[in-house]
Amino acid sequence: MSSLRAGTPTVLHFIAAFASLTLLAQAGDTYHALDGAAAWPTNNDAQWVYGSTPTLGGSFTPFDQANRRADFYTMNAYQYSSAAFPGNYPIIAFNTTTNLLTFSSGQFQIPGQTVDMECGANGTYAVARFLVPVTGQYQVSGKFLGLEGPSAVAPPGTRTDVHLLRNSASGLFDEMVIGQFTEKSFSLVLPLNQGESLDFAVGYGDGSYGNFGDATGLSATIVLLPILSIASGNPPALSWPTNATGFFLESATNLPPAGSWIRFPATATVVGINFVITNAGTEPQRFFRLAE
Repeated sequence: MSSLRAGTPTVLHFIAAFASLTLLAQAGDTYHALDGAAAWPTNNDAQWVYGSTPTLGGSFTPFDQANRRADFYTMNAYQYSSAAFPGNYPIIAFNTTTNLLTFSSGQFQIPGQTVDMECGANGTYAVARFLVPVTGQYQVSGKFLGLEGPSAVAPPGTRTDVHLLRNSASGLFDEMVIGQFTEKSFSLVLPLNQGESLDFAVGYGDGSYGNFGDATGLSATIVLLPILSIASGNPPALSWPTNATGFFLESATNLPPAGSWIRFPATATVVGINFVITNAGTEPQRFFRLAE
């Protein structure tokens, strides 16, 4: 089971209390698990690399250009090798369209904008690896989805173990996907350092069906969150970047459960590249956070 309950939402991005310290404001970009498909067949996207590991958290081997495929259920894909089935697995393929792709009379259904991840028969994991571009707090959200329907060789359809690993260590998210259209969602905020990695991994479950019943979809969004700055003064000034659209300021006199977060009533003004609030109050203690 996941150490963070699957699907748990969070709006906490950064909390600031009145202090003399000024923190740097930072807004980030958004990254999607499908982004690296644009670099096919070279697999050299700056943030997303696709490959495999022999075990969960084992040594990562990126797919190379020699083992690209342009005909995997009409999708561009990478495969482990050019050997005959099942030696060519794991396979990772990309539905870059907005359409649901349906094959084998509905046996395989792959939603638009989805990465199709299929593991190896010997327990090898299919892995989509995200490389952290800059140090900061990141919102990581998305889902794994069963893509394969029931069959004689895999009665449940999809039956895979799915994971989110930080620097190849499990524990962030560990679940089983059993059945076509079964979803396992994740949503968490992580402080990450430049150069760290997040691995989205798919394995063959308990191995009952080898790599039959392995088709699993991944859709993931990673957002580098804005940081709330607080500058000393009477009252202090709060600021956050204007390109952090959709965020607003909340405050509490005490942290929950003793207190509760409410939307801060003051209106922010734009100063340069930041939203700024200067009338944040003069209480001895008040906490602030950005929410969306």
